[in-house]
Amino acid sequence: MAGNWAYKSGASGTVSVPADAQVKKVTARGDEAATMQIDGGDVASVFPSFEEDVWGHLVGPIDIVFTGTDAYFVSWVVD
Repeated sequence: MAGNWAYKSGASGTVSVPADAQVKKVTARGDEAATMQIDGGDVASVFPSFEEDVWGHLVGPIDIVFTGTDAYFVSWVVD
């Protein structure tokens, strides 16, 4: 896929993926209380870590909320 690649990383917080972006990868890690939630869906544990190559199965605009995580990384491509 060609396009402009971008990413966000941090400890905890919300990643707002822009419109028309196709998410490539989501990773996170944290303790037993660490969670992530994609666009208001179910809250999922990320203990001890979570890593998924999603390659376009998540398309913006969406918000991914990381709570209590030690680190997260979300990358995407926009045509």
